[in-house]
Amino acid sequence: MIEQAIFTALSGAPERGYHVVATSPDIVDQDLRELTNWGPLQGALSGSSCDGASVNFHPLPSGASCVSRSVVFGTPDSAIFGPRLYTQSLVVAMDDMARFANNPFALLRAVRAKGFLKVLEPAHSPLVPFQLAGRTPLVDEGLLAQFVDQWGEERIAWLIHSALTADALVLVNVARPELLVAGLLNCLPAECRTEMSFTTGLKLSPRRPFRVHVTTAESAQINRLQLQPGISIWDAEQEPPADFHPAGWAAYLLEAMALDRLSTVCTELERPRPGLRSADLTWLGQQLSDRLHGAPLATPRNPELPLDFCEPSDYSASRRIRHADLAHRLVGPPSVGAATIAPPRLAGPSAGLGPQSAEVLEQLGQLDDLVFDTIAGKAPALDELTRLWPRLTAQLPGDLVSESREQYLRYALKLWEQCHADGERDPIWAVSTLEILCLLFGDR
Repeated sequence: MIEQAIFTALSGAPERGYHVVATSPDIVDQDLRELTNWGPLQGALSGSSCDGASVNFHPLPSGASCVSRSVVFGTPDSAIFGPRLYTQSLVVAMDDMARFANNPFALLRAVRAKGFLKVLEPAHSPLVPFQLAGRTPLVDEGLLAQFVDQWGEERIAWLIHSALTADALVLVNVARPELLVAGLLNCLPAECRTEMSFTTGLKLSPRRPFRVHVTTAESAQINRLQLQPGISIWDAEQEPPADFHPAGWAAYLLEAMALDRLSTVCTELERPRPGLRSADLTWLGQQLSDRLHGAPLATPRNPELPLDFCEPSDYSASRRIRHADLAHRLVGPPSVGAATIAPPRLAGPSAGLGPQSAEVLEQLGQLDDLVFDTIAGKAPALDELTRLWPRLTAQLPGDLVSESREQYLRYALKLWEQCHADGERDPIWAVSTLEILCLLFGDR
């Protein structure tokens, strides 16, 4: 159920000023206070035009999200000072946001199609909550392709990097703000989009600490903003700075776009990753970048080693060498204290599968990533592994499940024998490995 509220100033009652003039009945008090605090007042729209509009998005204390649209309403002879600013806020529960890919623009399109996005004059209280059917794909591949064609690889990487690293990102000289912000969200995993609060047309205000602002600020104001800590400026008319070097998620997107691998990006964006946060995108970007550059081992196998293991090979500081196939690829060396140890590699169950088993290879590859990331201490991996493993045991052939268990056990034992620092084993490795073994061999 989607609740709604109206924030404006009532015609004929200028003494009351701007406030929440109407709500549906089930908005909790803490969310109602937040809607009042974030509500834009007269003159809050950026630019000099009086016929503009702004789409806004921010989280609420209850865990719900506020998707709002601010428009100018009224005539110059209104009882207050000219046309009023009218903001319709939709209070959307987490499950409903998830059905629409955590994309406020997709949700607003559905609301408009149902006829619920309109100005009510006079605004009546109480308003009526409503339901929305349907769902939205996690990524719009067509929009992503158009986004790349319009803005180019480096500008998009600059935009994504700035949005993820700045406390507040100010976008200037943007002709079509909604398309730009929609493109930005489309480049992020759905789980991280709710962290990206934004406004496409409200002026900067400490009352509304959006993470992304689109504004028509003058040059002098932009110069002042650049001096404020935590604020980054992205100018649609400028190229990225000469010293710009993206990292993490932005670097992965730049590499994928340069290699014409947008379909691969879309595949990764469509992959559910429950619990993923923006703070996790650095390691996820590195992981996917490594996969993007995967290559088969060039080092021949040492016949003296057991068939289950391959010889360690050299690692560069910037990239790990992996198998080209998705399933049971190699992992990079874990760091223990100041030492770096190259663990043994497994020739896992995928080694005996033919190309006709692409779906199984993909499933095993995802399992590999989660197991190795959990051992490497990446917190979200264990949670996702806990959810994935029961599904795989139900879907994969029994012999593959047994072989996967055996190979991971051998990997864990071999790793425990070899990984040490200053003559002592690292207990962190033991804890991570035991958690995985308890999951793979236990009943949960």
